[in-house]
Amino acid sequence: MEAGLVCCDQRWFSASRSYYRLASELAKEAGVPLLEAFALGSFSSNLLTEVGDRAGAVSLLGRARTLAARGGSPITEAYIAAAEAEAQAKLGDADAALQALDQVDGALDHSEDGKDLPWLYWFDPGVRAGWKGQSYLRLGRLGDAEALLASALSSWDPSFVRDRAIILVDLASARLRQKEIDECCRLAGEALEVSIATASPRLVQRVRDLRFELQPWSGSSGVKVLDEQLATAVWV
Repeated sequence: MEAGLVCCDQRWFSASRSYYRLASELAKEAGVPLLEAFALGSFSSNLLTEVGDRAGAVSLLGRARTLAARGGSPITEAYIAAAEAEAQAKLGDADAALQALDQVDGALDHSEDGKDLPWLYWFDPGVRAGWKGQSYLRLGRLGDAEALLASALSSWDPSFVRDRAIILVDLASARLRQKEIDECCRLAGEALEVSIATASPRLVQRVRDLRFELQPWSGSSGVKVLDEQLATAVWV
């Protein structure tokens, strides 16, 4: 799964898909349904939603949800529900996304923060706030999204570079939707600096995608500064 994530981050999507499939097959062979559920959830949230196969992601998450429920692990169920909320929000199904977000909270009420599952050690309140914020952003609930994204950002120290870059792009996107162009560009530039420092083509591409949405404001000072920063990222 780690190899799948690394390849996805480098935008080597074919290799990433192979590693994630192998991970889920090995977890199934090992007879560990919770690990298989986690592998399928990671496959869906990290790769399939990244390449736009959101329907495929929802299908895999359905299998993962069944495995998680069978394993009796509320924290795994919360992780799968968070991934499903993200996928459904990207598909534009607001009702399904909100239902999945409710399931996150419901499962967490019965969890013990994943202490019995070492592979979910990182699914802390900051990460959960970030995922929920991303879903609300895509559903157009900007106030809820900004509050959750800001909470996630403030809960991490600077070593959480990848997560911080993702959240900064999402906050920038929220500012864009509010037509706060200069603040959008400032946040995007901050995210770009982190992305370049981690040599992550995936994260740099997220900033480039946001820049495409800024096209109507190409003449603004903020966008021009962002363009100068992006020019230094051509090697990533």
